[in-house]
Amino acid sequence: SSTLHTYHVVVTDDYGQTATSSNVTYQTYTAPTVSVSANKTDGALASSVTLTATATGQGTLSYEWYEGTSVISGATSASYTASLDDSTGTAHTYSVKVTGTGGTTTSNTVTYTTHNIPTTPTVTASPTEGALSQTVTLTATGSTGVTYQWYEGSTALEGKTSASVSVDVSDSSSTLHTYHVVVTDDYGQ
Repeated sequence: SSTLHTYHVVVTDDYGQTATSSNVTYQTYTAPTVSVSANKTDGALASSVTLTATATGQGTLSYEWYEGTSVISGATSASYTASLDDSTGTAHTYSVKVTGTGGTTTSNTVTYTTHNIPTTPTVTASPTEGALSQTVTLTATGSTGVTYQWYEGSTALEGKTSASVSVDVSDSSSTLHTYHVVVTDDYGQ
């Protein structure tokens, strides 16, 4: 909001005569208000996050985005999209300064954390060939903090959701069985 202040002066001489000046006005404005939100709080390396400032204030508002305490060059609109390609687990903090007629206000900060996409696992089978009826152990290595789903061809193997599983193979004739595993992290990657 704003307030208009009006001032004048009355001058009185030693004989009680007065003279009144013309009015002078001064307008005061409150500083802008601003909050920042992000379309997500974490994601894979080489991903992006869109930050949006919601601001109110008098006059034309200007924006200056920050990552941590550093100004982001060219980031001067109400939204900013950050592209991230850095090490896993890096927390990026963002804020924006909004300037209007009533001054400058700094927003809250939002944090975006990057994480690794799971690596392609190495899959082994033991044994790789044998009798028509036997148990084969399938093992995936190379990723941590993930879930597993094993498949024979395109069919998910029910209950086979760990890094190492046993599969009973019973055939009446020589058959080639093809297995693979899908590895998924907590972020759906």
